Amino acid sequence: MTKKDTFNKILNDLHYVGITSYDEFIAHEIELLSRKRTSTKPTKTQIANEALKARIAEVLGNANEPMTIKEIVGELGDEGLTPQKMSALLKGMGAHKEIVKGKAMFSLE
Repeated sequence: MTKKDTFNKILNDLHYVGITSYDEFIAHEIELLSRKRTSTKPTKTQIANEALKARIAEVLGNANEPMTIKEIVGELGDEGLTPQKMSALLKGMGAHKEIVKGKAMFSLE
């Protein structure tokens, strides 16, 4: 349920019990929510991350078995990637994670 839906429900509930003193306030809040910009362009980082996710998917797709983050970074050849960023990207792309002998292994399933 969106914030706008919630305000509309509150307004309807208040009208149902006969309270109309909050009508102006709620109508104003609904108007403010309607004026909010809903679509935004992706940032440069988001665009770069999408390209990186495609490269990661290619590496994992060509692999016959799950890989560690270190192995994936080695295949990509990108020294600037941190394990934290790789983990976030893998999670964002829905990669399957399993722990094997204490190591996190990732695959596309």
